[in-house]
Amino acid sequence: MTISSFHHITDQDARTFLEKAAMVHANILIAEPLSRNVKSALMSIAAALPSLLTPITARDISFQARLRLALYHWVLPVVPATFIHDGVVSTLRQRSIQDWKRLTKGLPFRVEIATQQGQLKNYTILKFYRLN
Repeated sequence: MTISSFHHITDQDARTFLEKAAMVHANILIAEPLSRNVKSALMSIAAALPSLLTPITARDISFQARLRLALYHWVLPVVPATFIHDGVVSTLRQRSIQDWKRLTKGLPFRVEIATQQGQLKNYTILKFYRLN
């Protein structure tokens, strides 16, 4: 089972992983929380917004630590920029249904692909059932 990570794997490595899983008769579940679309990109950008509150909502920290948080969240917005970059890049790296079909072609799996899953309709769930 992989959750929120399979998009980090190249197509070649993903294919190798699936081939090896087939050799050991494994069933696989892959869940990706984003799709390659504008909605997912906007959700990724919005995920950075709570980090902007961190300097004023952090508890039990010194004044100096609060100033450092303000520096990295507001003055030089490194933390929000990192969230945004990671989210947008992850959105762009998501595989489409056609990508998954191409990637799994010829493998001894029955593949079920369910898109628009979850409360926000943003999850893609893939179930690979090993054929005997």
